Amino acid sequence: MKKGLTVLFAMMILSVSAFADQRIDPTTLPANIQEAVKGWYPNATIMFAEADWDSYEVDLSNGAEIDFRQNGEWKSIKCYSGVPASEVPSAIAAAVAKQYPNVVMVEIEKEYQGYEIKLQNRMELYFNLQGQLLYQKYDD
Repeated sequence: MKKGLTVLFAMMILSVSAFADQRIDPTTLPANIQEAVKGWYPNATIMFAEADWDSYEVDLSNGAEIDFRQNGEWKSIKCYSGVPASEVPSAIAAAVAKQYPNVVMVEIEKEYQGYEIKLQNRMELYFNLQGQLLYQKYDD
């Protein structure tokens, strides 16, 4: 009985660790992720990469943190010097520029229902998939 419990416990540990985040060599990231990072932040290097069963997390030397889905599509981009303009839908970029000129977008998160944008002035903006502003709030 004791041996059976030990085997069961070992199997539980192994199954949990199979789904845990694992640090990986940045050069083993999928090519489309490496290309995206180089295109967005050409002067930064990948300092840390982590993989789990459905995503990758990448941290760069410029402080950027990017989460990617397994297929290489980004889930969120956080960078205090600004998110890549190429990754912000044009309707959202226009709305933010109109309402908050000269304020840097420091984070964008792609959700199933739309986008969450965080600005340098601590405003959080929520847009639907069509780029319409749904609401905003001050992150206190």
